[in-house]
Amino acid sequence: MEAGERAENLERQAEEAEALAAIYGDDFVRACDGGTVWEIRVPLGDPDGPDERRPSDEVPFDAMLTRDGTPAPDCLVARVVPVETYPSRTPPLVEVHPVGALIQHRMDAALAAMDEEHAASDGDVCVFAFVTRLREMARAWRDEDRPSRRTGRHDDDDDHDAPAHPAI
Repeated sequence: MEAGERAENLERQAEEAEALAAIYGDDFVRACDGGTVWEIRVPLGDPDGPDERRPSDEVPFDAMLTRDGTPAPDCLVARVVPVETYPSRTPPLVEVHPVGALIQHRMDAALAAMDEEHAASDGDVCVFAFVTRLREMARAWRDEDRPSRRTGRHDDDDDHDAPAHPAI
């Protein structure tokens, strides 16, 4: 990579970080030395709706489910590392935390979304598009996991291709 391309990438990353900070406010944090890691909180509950939380021993009305079937935390954290080849050649590295907050196929979809958004961006910055998409996915997952839709549903990641009635 040429020095000019690297410098342009760093400039675009700095501009993107400023824009993300302005858009997300307290939900955006520059972590590590020099802000080289960006963390963006993504709500899993309805950010526009009333707080429908019940006492701690009850499942919230709109709770998403984690890998072990328990209610998910209030938010995910998208941890983004804009590597020197981002955005011109590669997407940034991305992690979604907490790791167990999503069932496996949802985690896979969340991580794949970054690659897809970068491919669609044609070498432009894409973290905002990724976070927007992650928020849309979280809304869809929350709707899928509403209690009225859970009846008889088993979200075992490994069993989604299994026959409805196993052979005896």
